[in-house]
Order: sequence, then C-alpha cells, then structure tokens
Amino acid sequence: MPLTDQQTRLASFLDTHVQRITASREVDDLTLLVAMSDYLDTFTQLMDSSTSEEMDLLCECYPGFYRFGKVLERLAEGIASGRIPVPK
Repeated sequence: MPLTDQQTRLASFLDTHVQRITASREVDDLTLLVAMSDYLDTFTQLMDSSTSEEMDLLCECYPGFYRFGKVLERLAEGIASGRIPVPK
C-alpha cells in the first residue's frame, strides 16, 4: 500500500519537529507533549486520513513521529483508565 504525498509530508513534518526538540537533550514525555501541543491537529489529521497499516508504516519510517504517537497513545490510555484525571 503506497502512502500518499500528504501522509508522507505530514509525518515527516511531525518527525522533524520531534527530532529538533530531542536532538540536544533527553526529553521526557510531558516535555515532548507540551512542546508538540501546537501540532496535535496535524497528528489528528494524519491519523484520521490513514489506516492502521499506513500509520504503522509511517511509524517505521519516522522515529520521531512514532515517539509522538506513543506519547499520545499513553495519554489516551491514562485518561481512559482514570489514571490521568480530566477536569469536567
């Protein structure tokens, strides 16, 4: 399954930003999440326009994109389980 130009462009864009943030020092998940908060819509756009197989392929190709996705996945799991409280 070939990836579209838009999928590749968006994943590369996100990957570049994560790589820039993490290049000079070790960055924890919270720091990365805060630094990438302006790009949540971009990630959502890519996720909504991709199959799970395409997302897996993008994660294989772009390690920064993968890392950002894992941070968001852990956040979602924490909210769903109640470990991370969300104000009402």
